[in-house]
Amino acid sequence: LISFSIWKDSPLAFKHLILIVTFFSFFNGSDVFLILRSRQIGFSDFTAIGGYIFYNLVYASVSYPIGILSDKIGKRKTFSLGITIFSLTYIGFAFVNSDWLCWILFAFYGIYAASTEGIVKAWISNLIPPQKRASAIGIQNALSSIAFLFASMLTGLVWNYFGSSVAMMMTATAGLLTIILLLRNRSIKLF
Repeated sequence: LISFSIWKDSPLAFKHLILIVTFFSFFNGSDVFLILRSRQIGFSDFTAIGGYIFYNLVYASVSYPIGILSDKIGKRKTFSLGITIFSLTYIGFAFVNSDWLCWILFAFYGIYAASTEGIVKAWISNLIPPQKRASAIGIQNALSSIAFLFASMLTGLVWNYFGSSVAMMMTATAGLLTIILLLRNRSIKLF
C-alpha cells in the first residue's frame, strides 16, 4: 500500500527509469553464468573463481572514479555507458575462446557494475524527494530482484536448450535494447 502511494506520487521520470531498469533486470541473469562460460572457455574451477574475484576487484577499484565521472557527465550517460560495456562483455563471452581475453572480459564486467549499480541509486535519489528516497530505492531493489530471479531461470533454460552463446547473446541484446529505451525516453533527465 505504501509502495503504491510512492509510485502514484512519483515523477514520471522515476517511473520510466524503474521500468527500464526492471526490463534490463528481466534478462540479466546470475553472474554464475559467466563463471560457467569461463569454464567452457578453458578455465579451471580455481581460475574461474579467480576471474570472478578479479571482476569484483575491478568493480571496487573503479567505483569511485566512475562516481566522479557520473557527477561530471550525468547519470544517464554513465549508466548508458555501463550498459554498453555490459552488452559488449556479453557479446565477447558469447564468442571468445581465449583465456586471456576472458580475463579482459571480467575486467570490463567490473567496469559495467561500477557504472550502473550505485549510479542508478544515486539517479533515483536525484529524482525523488528526500523523505521518499529510501522507499523509492527499495521499490527499485524489489522489482529488480524479482526480475533477476526470472532472468536467471530464463538464461538457464536458453543455455540448456540452445547453448551458452545464444544465452549470452540474448542477454547482450537486452542490454542494447535497454540503451535504446534510455536514449529515446526524454522524461528521464540527464542528471
